Amino acid sequence: MDETETVSQIEETSSLRLLPEAEPMAVQDIRDALVIRERDIFLLTDRAGEVPPGNINGYGLYYADTRYLSTYHLTLGEVRPTVLLSTAELGYSSEQVLTNPAMTSLEGQAVPRGTIEIRRLRVVEDVLEETLRITNYNAFPVSLDVTLHFEADFADIFEVRGYERASRGELRAPVQQDSALMMDYKGLDGHTRQTVVMFTPEPRSIGIQGRSAAVAFRVSLNLRESSAIRLVVSMDGRLEAPQGVERFGIVAQQYASWLHEA
Repeated sequence: MDETETVSQIEETSSLRLLPEAEPMAVQDIRDALVIRERDIFLLTDRAGEVPPGNINGYGLYYADTRYLSTYHLTLGEVRPTVLLSTAELGYSSEQVLTNPAMTSLEGQAVPRGTIEIRRLRVVEDVLEETLRITNYNAFPVSLDVTLHFEADFADIFEVRGYERASRGELRAPVQQDSALMMDYKGLDGHTRQTVVMFTPEPRSIGIQGRSAAVAFRVSLNLRESSAIRLVVSMDGRLEAPQGVERFGIVAQQYASWLHEA
């Protein structure tokens, strides 16, 4: 068997297809991206802390080199909030301060831009945990819907970088289980990979359309009143019974101790 035949057979039997040299890779410029990481879990987002649907930048939540969330973004009603501050300087956590564009409340009242504050704190350890704190700075009560959008493609790091597989496993539609959202994928290796998102308080609704899910919360706030939404994202059952969502202080203390001992 000559060398040409050997190369041809390898290309035919490979489950990955390398894109032609002139074809652009799937991942585009991510110099403005934010990344938080702890061991084999990392979250890569845009500067707003978002993982937009259909993004070609490789944004997402990854575990063991597989993307367990390929969409993860926030809307106020039908609009996206505006970013005021965004940082991930600690490495294991990120924080965004967001505000509303001009919008209309559920009561039909005009809400001027910059009068609703959304603080978004995330921390990764064995899981990803997030706290959203929404505060009303208007001189009148405001009710609005806060919606979190999710999708999981379970693409491995090679697919995200632009390779295409000849075949994939079974990507199942999201499923609601009580107040949690479950997404899973059965690979060609027979292994099932699963993303579970748990919420506090219980969402007002979980809408599922195809591979996407929209989790909605109804928030009603008086003047200078705040409300919190908390969620835990668990991958492959890494945390069966969470001990509480706001673990930022615990992880920060562990990190400070590590720096002191280093």
